[in-house]
Amino acid sequence: MPPAPPQNIADLIKKKLEIPTPPKVLSQVMQELRDKAASADRLAKIISGDQGLTARLLRIANSPFYGLPREVKNIQRAVVILGFKTIQGLVVSASSRMLYKRFGPVEQALWEHSLAAAIAAHLIAITHRMPCREDAFVAGLMHDIGKVIMNNEAPDPFGASLKMAVDEEIESFEAEQQIYTFNHMDVGSLLVKQWQLSEDLENVVFLHHDLDLAGTVAADSMQLICVANLANKICHSLGIGTGRPPREINFDEEPAVGELALDPESLTELMEQVKAGYEKEKGLFMA
Repeated sequence: MPPAPPQNIADLIKKKLEIPTPPKVLSQVMQELRDKAASADRLAKIISGDQGLTARLLRIANSPFYGLPREVKNIQRAVVILGFKTIQGLVVSASSRMLYKRFGPVEQALWEHSLAAAIAAHLIAITHRMPCREDAFVAGLMHDIGKVIMNNEAPDPFGASLKMAVDEEIESFEAEQQIYTFNHMDVGSLLVKQWQLSEDLENVVFLHHDLDLAGTVAADSMQLICVANLANKICHSLGIGTGRPPREINFDEEPAVGELALDPESLTELMEQVKAGYEKEKGLFMA
């Protein structure tokens, strides 16, 4: 079983925050994909019941991001070409975007950071041909999903935690722990668990700031956790959606780089790709 917040922490979170139920289409998609006899026809029918989601998925599927050789005009064809795993990721991505109750400066920054981390994670995994590459985009996108819930349900203390993190030059989860007595990793992993998404994603959300713990309790998910950890740090280094100036990053000293056996120089080059990819694709995913 993946790690999760202790029951007393989960109970505390539920007393202070409302963990939203998964969108109907996402629940139906996940249920279909858990069936060994899952079919493209049934999956396409489920998705097609939501016109907004259908339009978004077709727009993304036909973007340069996926590089399909010809235009895909219907969801059934998109499912066949992209595959169940990618379609699942797109539905999860769209569902995470729907979680935002407001869209002011804080929400914009949270979404920009999550999207940039998703693009960074995708590029890391694809460039280095990692087995986790089909899950990397969603891992990057969802790593901070707990912050969205905290901001939705309690914007004043969440804003205070952001200010504390900047003023005291500490990590956001450390400030959250002081103000809430739990943090966004606890909240996010609880949401992933209640939405019945993958154990790997639950591990990523819970452990992306703690590779030492991840190495002892989530060995099967370690590659994906490291990719999300590194993608997050790249986005902080670029200053995307952080509310702070860009940070210097020394890839030679990053534990995730050693764990993934990556060449530090290649990651410096990849940062430019992340920045360019984010600027190119952000309008597509934010629409």
